Amino acid sequence: MDSRGCGAILSCLKQISPAGGDLKLCRVSPRVRLVFDLIRMHNICEIVNTREEAVQAFQNGKQP
Repeated sequence: MDSRGCGAILSCLKQISPAGGDLKLCRVSPRVRLVFDLIRMHNICEIVNTREEAVQAFQNGKQP
């Protein structure tokens, strides 16, 4: 994960947020998680361990 990857995620969020959309990330490797923690991106989109947890988070209406 580099700045282009982070930029792509932010671009996605920028497009879906006005329509009430949200983005959850799952199965993030430890190295990518470290990058997200360093740039505080984990405050912008929720990071969960599994796809099932992400789906459940959407169903529960959780926000990052």
